[in-house]
Amino acid sequence: MPKGLEAAELKAEGRNAGARGHAAHNIVDLGAGYRMGGQANNDADYPTRLGEEQRVLVLARLEDGAVQPWADGDADLWALSEVSARRKRLDTLPLPDQSAPAVQAATRDWPEWKQKAYRLCVVGSDGAICDDLRYDEECGLNFG
Repeated sequence: MPKGLEAAELKAEGRNAGARGHAAHNIVDLGAGYRMGGQANNDADYPTRLGEEQRVLVLARLEDGAVQPWADGDADLWALSEVSARRKRLDTLPLPDQSAPAVQAATRDWPEWKQKAYRLCVVGSDGAICDDLRYDEECGLNFG
């Protein structure tokens, strides 16, 4: 190993060892069932990912005063309307009020974990979701 790469190698080895430890700690015992075999974490916080925490936005549009999924088609349109971004970045934005009557009506049948973890975002005709956040069908989420 060249002397100049030793520090980078040690850092990579440490990161990989941490990831292996995280994985070993979160192994699911299928015999005990998915929830209990996985330390009984709730669905929204289940520790299955490494890296920065993400938040899911569910995009929607207003049609005749009702909130409808952004996606078109015949499949699960709400699932097809989901996008993810870094939680730290989204937490700095004034995302739409989830207690608004139209949002409440649209999310009424969602499971409790999904209502708590996901944010329904009505996209304006100009692509605006809130200050400093827009959605473009070709480029995705645009910050700033």
